[in-house]
Amino acid sequence: MDSKKLLIKTVCERMPWKVLQVALKSVKLPVSKGTEATLDKLLNLVTLGQIDDVLERQLFNLYCDYLKFGDKTVRFDSASGESIQFIVDNVCNMQLDISPKDINFPFRDSESDCKLSSKYKLVQLDDTEEHIYFYFVSLKSLTEKIILDSNYLQSINASFTLPLDLFNITANQRKEKRYYDIVCVNKSTGVVDYRLDTASGLSTDDLETSFRDLKTYFATKIQSLEKNNAVQLSFERKNLFPYIPALYRESDDRVCELGFQVGSVTHHERMRVSNKDLRDEVFHKAGKKEVDSIDVFRIAVRKLNDINHQTYESEVYLPGTIKLMSGTSISKLDHAIFSNCLNEHDYNYLMSSMENCMSKYQKDDFIDIELVS
Repeated sequence: MDSKKLLIKTVCERMPWKVLQVALKSVKLPVSKGTEATLDKLLNLVTLGQIDDVLERQLFNLYCDYLKFGDKTVRFDSASGESIQFIVDNVCNMQLDISPKDINFPFRDSESDCKLSSKYKLVQLDDTEEHIYFYFVSLKSLTEKIILDSNYLQSINASFTLPLDLFNITANQRKEKRYYDIVCVNKSTGVVDYRLDTASGLSTDDLETSFRDLKTYFATKIQSLEKNNAVQLSFERKNLFPYIPALYRESDDRVCELGFQVGSVTHHERMRVSNKDLRDEVFHKAGKKEVDSIDVFRIAVRKLNDINHQTYESEVYLPGTIKLMSGTSISKLDHAIFSNCLNEHDYNYLMSSMENCMSKYQKDDFIDIELVS
């Protein structure tokens, strides 16, 4: 397939409708009614020779940023200094499992999927000044949660709308496709990100299997560099649950989802379609005044961004459950969901915001936080 058509097909297939609109408009490409109609329109522009090499490069760069930082489900490890140094010193000796050209990396290409399987293959290494990115490709059949809202209906150009009194409607979708999961090693902080190539709310089984397989294969690749097993690699999982009350109290950005407990009563609040902060809503503030405190176990925070005069909100979601309020040894949240991040700035801002909120929260309350499972 023509490189321009493959790029456009991949971008339209991978990006959620709302993000796709922003991305295309930011490089002055047209948007039609829904993903399929937009794809047809853009492919026609390629046929007519109206997408030149400069525009293709702009869209390609934007897509590569999205692939690295976009919609991800992320787990974090803290690695020892010795482990990080070993990776930094030896990564140049690591061999790829498959050539990027053989599978048209970084695109999705059904014609070359026959060269892939459910087993991970290392297809790309990016060694930058601050990070090392390991791209692992596989074919997976995952159950993803689809939110049936106006954005989804627009993306499929549906001929109907949902009744106004229906909300929070979800459905499960299972489909085999190509995933590019990424492991990112931060050379200075020692944090290792395991980024699953989806933000669609995987089933518990799929989530655990995907994280386990990714970490196991990454560790296997690293250990293959040890000649005499002289280095004992050490990785400790980071617990994200304590960040939830920190974000609730300290974040300057918009809280769009909350799960909290007041006494024995559990509450859930969501407001993604508005620009309001749930903490500032009249009912929330009034209810909070009636009790000494509320125990927050779930939160989503959104940051307003701009790219070439196109605005959008990136989000970090910490999907805690009421069970995590028990305070037992298993009360740990081990992943976060990042969505609508178009570039490194979006992703890093949300990460920094979490850490800054935690620092303020700890300073205010003089609490100790257990980060290791």
